[in-house]
Amino acid sequence: KADDNISSATYIINFSVKLSDVDYLLDIQSSGASLAGFASDKYEYTVELPVGETNLPIVTWVPGDEFQTVDTLSINKDKWNTEVRFNVKSQSGLSNVYKVNYQTLKSSDATLKAILVDETPIEGFEPNVFDYVVELPVGTTEFPEVSYEGADDYQVVNKLVANEKLNIFNVTAEDGTTNTYKVEFTVKLSENVELSSIELDGIPLRDFEPTKLEYTYVLENGVESHPVVNPIPMDDYQKIEVDDSGVFGDYKIYVTAQNGNRQVYVIHFGVEKSKDATLTDILADGESIPNYDSEI
Repeated sequence: KADDNISSATYIINFSVKLSDVDYLLDIQSSGASLAGFASDKYEYTVELPVGETNLPIVTWVPGDEFQTVDTLSINKDKWNTEVRFNVKSQSGLSNVYKVNYQTLKSSDATLKAILVDETPIEGFEPNVFDYVVELPVGTTEFPEVSYEGADDYQVVNKLVANEKLNIFNVTAEDGTTNTYKVEFTVKLSENVELSSIELDGIPLRDFEPTKLEYTYVLENGVESHPVVNPIPMDDYQKIEVDDSGVFGDYKIYVTAQNGNRQVYVIHFGVEKSKDATLTDILADGESIPNYDSEI
């Protein structure tokens, strides 16, 4: 008010409080540990989680100041990727978005833990050996069941039975890695070239032994044919062929095993020579001599 007590003037002072422009975070922590390489001006991060992990770690942050607001949002992109967003807004209205992409690692294991034949593990199985040959006993006609044990719960195994002797397992890991196992059955071929017996007119050959290959059989004088020879095989897989040279020759029996092995049994037939050096009669002019005696 002026001295004249009439004139006056009013002064107004307006105070304003500066609003914070801090739109950044000081830290982001995952399970209590700062994100690797965190910087306030770096806005995207990737964190790898172990194979099979389905739960996100606890995520926390340190604000840039007490005036900003931070909203979080989780976005599930797929079963392996989840994005966590931090929407930071300063007091003055400036904003930034931090993104942390959590990636669950995919298993790359495309091996099997075991392959089983009739529930018994294949002998010598190794996860990184993919081809197996299993020899079955001689005469096998029904083939075993083949099964497997996977290395983890994330792989897919397709079993293909190409035929009764060949089983194929296609293994696909979670990350797409593939391997193929093959199990092939072979049936052992018999190597047996021995006979179990040789019969002559239905009677076993005297002194026969499977490992004895030569025999001598003497027929009575005057016999014109030898007995009927019947070779008795040791197993059902042998092939038997014969070569008959008659009563004064060799009777050969060729035994061929299933695997091609071969051996020969030989019976040497012969006719007993006569020891009679006497005459049954003496004739004179066509008439028997009276009182002839071969012993005299």
